Amino acid sequence: MNDQKGKIYLIRDTEQVTTNFKKREFVLLDDSNERYPKHILMQFCNDKCGFLDSFNEGDHVLVNFSLNGRMVDKGQGEKFYNNIEATDIKKL
Repeated sequence: MNDQKGKIYLIRDTEQVTTNFKKREFVLLDDSNERYPKHILMQFCNDKCGFLDSFNEGDHVLVNFSLNGRMVDKGQGEKFYNNIEATDIKKL
């Protein structure tokens, strides 16, 4: 498990992707290096989408997350996808 401190830059609405999968994306701003701030797109999935309900853009938080990846080959060559799946969030 990994964690990252930062400020919530953006919170999106929950998106129903398929009948069995929904996600809620947010952007975490890590500005610990003022010259090169990082805007990190993360997501909560399924029953964890509601975790963001009590947070606002601008809140300073600690996010626990895991890195996920998958390969898709639909006959046109392999494509690789990564995402950062948040598992927990706490206000600082």
